[in-house]
Amino acid sequence: MTDLPTAPLGGRYRLDSLLGEGTFAVVYRGTDLMDDSVRAVKVLKAVMGKTQRARFMNEARVMQAISHPNVLQVHDVQTGDEPFIVMDLATGGNLTQRVRDRGPLSPEAALWSTIQLLSGLATVHAAGIIHRDIKPDNILYDAKHRLLLTDFGIVRWVASVDMHLTRIGATMGTYGYAAPEQWNDATSVTPSSDLYAVASVLYFMLTGKTPPDLSRLAFDDPAWSTVPPIFLPVLFQATRKDPAARPSTPGSFVRILLGAVQILHGSVPRLPEVYDPDRYPEAKRA
Repeated sequence: MTDLPTAPLGGRYRLDSLLGEGTFAVVYRGTDLMDDSVRAVKVLKAVMGKTQRARFMNEARVMQAISHPNVLQVHDVQTGDEPFIVMDLATGGNLTQRVRDRGPLSPEAALWSTIQLLSGLATVHAAGIIHRDIKPDNILYDAKHRLLLTDFGIVRWVASVDMHLTRIGATMGTYGYAAPEQWNDATSVTPSSDLYAVASVLYFMLTGKTPPDLSRLAFDDPAWSTVPPIFLPVLFQATRKDPAARPSTPGSFVRILLGAVQILHGSVPRLPEVYDPDRYPEAKRA
């Protein structure tokens, strides 16, 4: 078990308890001694090399560049000898835990969660960023059950400023959620690759199952059998092997979802302004 540092990080953040530990970093529940606010503090492990350090700082830079209710907010970053990121504390666990504990989401809850995810992703794409690792583990909930997209450690900037971190031909992402083109070459992904991942997450929400390679499934494949019929055409379209066959932007994906809802209920629910796809900025294209 990782011991808690005795001195406040940066002279300001007291680390109160361990929240989790990954390969490259440790996340703590901490207190900002300036105002007593409770935060999550992600600290890079001291044994990490230059590449891991560069990815860690790239994540911090990305998260600082984005402000949206459905993207985990960064409040402070230290880039010195002991790099760390201070973020909002999401107390509701992640999507994987929620489905494991409670079972698949209801169609209404899955729809609303997906709209939140796409709304946050629209802001990410508008900043010229492709996430490349959208999956249930990287989707958190706050105390009010609001969905938060996080973990920007392997993003690609459309402007290619971090391309030296990813070798040509390298693959990144998580099986079942990464688009087919991402397995061939992680540097060739486009915003459509993230939309494939969102559709795969929706499959997980509705079925409670890790998705297979959805791009290979025929429309009548048994793997679709537990998907509510109203969502099946949406998921089938959004997980095609050809990126051009998928929705082109988060906004277009939301419109397809709302079209399915209209068929089911005869009307489209009125969305809060922040989730209105007509207000989404268009994604920058690679």
